[in-house]
Amino acid sequence: MSKYVKGTILLFLISTSSYFGVKSFLERPEVNELKLVTGGIEMNKLRDSLSIPLIEDKWVVHELDTSYAMWAARNKSVIQTDPMHLKKIVNYDGDEVISEEDAFHYEGTDSIAYRLICEYDFKERISKHRFIEYYKGQYPPTKGYEMSSSQADSVFKEWGIESYYRQPIKVVETFTDSLKVGRAGQNKIIATQYEQSGKTFIRLKLYNGGTGTWELKSDINFEKDPITLIDGTLIDLNRDSYLDFMAQSDLAARGSNAVRNAYLYDLSGDSLILIRNSKQYPNLNISEKLDCVTSLMIHGCSSQAFLEVEGDSLKPFAWIYLSESLTVAEVDDAGKETIIRYDSISPYECYTYFESYDPLVPSED
Repeated sequence: MSKYVKGTILLFLISTSSYFGVKSFLERPEVNELKLVTGGIEMNKLRDSLSIPLIEDKWVVHELDTSYAMWAARNKSVIQTDPMHLKKIVNYDGDEVISEEDAFHYEGTDSIAYRLICEYDFKERISKHRFIEYYKGQYPPTKGYEMSSSQADSVFKEWGIESYYRQPIKVVETFTDSLKVGRAGQNKIIATQYEQSGKTFIRLKLYNGGTGTWELKSDINFEKDPITLIDGTLIDLNRDSYLDFMAQSDLAARGSNAVRNAYLYDLSGDSLILIRNSKQYPNLNISEKLDCVTSLMIHGCSSQAFLEVEGDSLKPFAWIYLSESLTVAEVDDAGKETIIRYDSISPYECYTYFESYDPLVPSED
């Protein structure tokens, strides 16, 4: 077994999570209690999507201060010679999680134990790796050297703990615009679709270049289907004259419904805001006639929603239902539908797209 295959791995990663009820040893008022609910298991889903080691079951907080929290098993001692997940340290700057450390240890049976330290900085988005050898009964007791990411990953792989192995990222496609999005000419958006550990993601970054250099304002990562590409779309969803952004995240109805994550450009924060229910409304478009958002949903026949943006959500104010008949309904503020027209579907077809519902105006496209 190579010397890379024995050791402790510290991975600095992003997270926020739950507190396991060990506050009793930390009743100091100067400790911000927010930190007791950040850095724990509710962010394990995010960790898993990023191929980051998880907080293990039954772990507790052993140390807590204003700048860090340390998670481990109740007995955090090295009690085995096989590789083990030893601890996780979450680091803070004020109330913000800035890094995370995961320690894996391989004590071995000879006179040397090994550690690999992999550091990740979330502000700079960079990682560093350092391998350490511990010599028992010798001076100096340790020696260490820098490692590449691929060498660090080889430790996970060779130890046989593939659940911690971070496979290389494969970039599939990139979408870039610096002319139209947000404040035209002052913002830039870069969307990158990539594959890692058998999953597909899009990483979305919004920049501001008003100072002469591009400053990162939003950094968003989400999982998507592996079949479609980004299909990046610049569109003014909330009709404020600033172009927002949509990226395809899934397919439904055997490929007829393009499901998208939609993000509003927020002028006040110079950032992107996710429309929380955008995935509920496939095939998003704009009706220029009604100056609103539309969604044409393909099923046995079709339904079309006419929508307005309220805060970070889409809210329907009218529907057209096509089947063997045609039904038009308006929706009040409480979500109650009132039918204003019921008729034969003729002369329209099952998948007709309409620019208006009252009167009915089919699209000419």
